[in-house]
Amino acid sequence: MEMPSPTLSLTAFLAFSCLCLAFLSLWLRRDLKIWLTLLGFSLLFGLFEENIQWQGVLITFVWAFLWFYYTKNQKFTVQIFLFLLLVIFSFGFKFHLFPGFPRTLIGSKFFLGFETPLLGIFPLALLVPLATKSRAWKEVFSKGLLLSLCGIALMALLAIARNTVHLEFKIPTFAPIRYTTHLFLIAAAEEGFYRGFVQEQLTQFFSKIPLGKWGALFVSSLIFAAAHLFWSPNLAILGFTLLAGLLYGWIYLVTKRIESAILCHFLLNFFHMTFFNYTQTT
Repeated sequence: MEMPSPTLSLTAFLAFSCLCLAFLSLWLRRDLKIWLTLLGFSLLFGLFEENIQWQGVLITFVWAFLWFYYTKNQKFTVQIFLFLLLVIFSFGFKFHLFPGFPRTLIGSKFFLGFETPLLGIFPLALLVPLATKSRAWKEVFSKGLLLSLCGIALMALLAIARNTVHLEFKIPTFAPIRYTTHLFLIAAAEEGFYRGFVQEQLTQFFSKIPLGKWGALFVSSLIFAAAHLFWSPNLAILGFTLLAGLLYGWIYLVTKRIESAILCHFLLNFFHMTFFNYTQTT
């Protein structure tokens, strides 16, 4: 990995490195003591560097409590209430409504923050089944990869045809850091929440409804798109965000592996950052 930019201090670098390692540890050995310790170190480094403030830490504790309570409660009506509460709470992170979560600017248009990673680490650590055997990983890097590349190619062709993006090869600034953080702190985090939690729980809630799994796919994709409302510069980009959510959710539905959805999400971001740029419209 490249040395961090002078605008990324050593303490901030350690904060986000520990956060990435907390995600990685879930696949190496999903042990509460390991990932929670790494998350704790990340928050401590972040507090020292003011990548997160005390209000953000308090909100993180509330968020963690809701997740632990959700996993322990088996009553259907309570689960429905907590599910809705967690989804509503998640918009506070995505819309930057909570105090105590300043984002760190690294170079031009490259931000690092705690909000999106916190969104996904708890469902990945507590709820979502993860690939642990070589056979599961072979399926991810065969079936999941093939479906991802086909879906991304179709989306790219559609976006070019609609003049939403254009080809523009570029190596992003701070590329190793950007790619690594996109994999763990964006792709893994968002897929853990929107597919591993929202889509999966909706599938269970809709299990007695005809075509319930497809309804869960569509509703979770709508929630995913809505969460990116303020990020999307125009309606066309928001529409492609919805299509991306449908693609990730479909791949998750077909392969039954969250890693396939994470791989697709990361590859789409990778290709966009490296080979495409938005077409400016007036």
